[in-house]
Amino acid sequence: MSTPKSIVFCSAGKQISSLPWLNGLTGFDVAIAYYGSEPVTPPQVKYFLANKDFKIPNFIQLTREYPDILSYDYFFFVDDDLVFESDVFQAWLNIVTENQLDVSQPSLTPASKATWPHLKHQPSLKVDLDQFVEVQCFCLSKQALRLSFPFFFMAKTGTGLDIAIYLLCHRHKLRSAVIHQLSIWHPHRESDQTVRKQFTEFNTFNPQLSRFITFCFDEKYILANLSQASRSFGHTGFDIVRLIAVVRFFLARLRRKLKRLFSEPI
Repeated sequence: MSTPKSIVFCSAGKQISSLPWLNGLTGFDVAIAYYGSEPVTPPQVKYFLANKDFKIPNFIQLTREYPDILSYDYFFFVDDDLVFESDVFQAWLNIVTENQLDVSQPSLTPASKATWPHLKHQPSLKVDLDQFVEVQCFCLSKQALRLSFPFFFMAKTGTGLDIAIYLLCHRHKLRSAVIHQLSIWHPHRESDQTVRKQFTEFNTFNPQLSRFITFCFDEKYILANLSQASRSFGHTGFDIVRLIAVVRFFLARLRRKLKRLFSEPI
């Protein structure tokens, strides 16, 4: 079996010269969009673009400048403030291909900032299947990107895109997982570095995005739980999502066991 063709995308600001995973990375092409204001020397990567915007519009602009980016088998999206070594990518890709995952992310260390508690590292879970995945560090198969790419044009900052991808997994039976065999550090940001502070229209934009996603999906009950479980769309408390995902996971596992039981010769 040939090695999947994979690319790592990062929208980077002042951290562009100190991305800890970039040095020593082999076997993956890299695309970086620089959103900073100061002139920089572009790193030695295959695709580079200076575009002062948030990560999702930056990825869209990269695909406009370099259409062949969309030819890859797997797309790894990584925020510029995450801390981990380059060897995580190969281990991650191995787990993705072994488990045929369309959507995935590594778990977060106990000290990491995590909006979703189920993302914190739990060694006993290994690969937590059928799970909600956030968008600060995630991998999409080509199929998952094809299905979710139209929603990229709606999601200014990435907030809300995770909900659209979750619903797409549910609708199209895509395999998603949080990979607890791997763990990365997501440092806490100063309040002035958060999306809410940098994007002044955040609180008016997200209700609009919520309505767009509701229009695109028929599973209104699931979407309502996802978007109303907290005060702001896209920052949903984990309890409802975890409950829905866990129930789905156990039902899927039960179906697999019953299928094996009834398919075995007597």
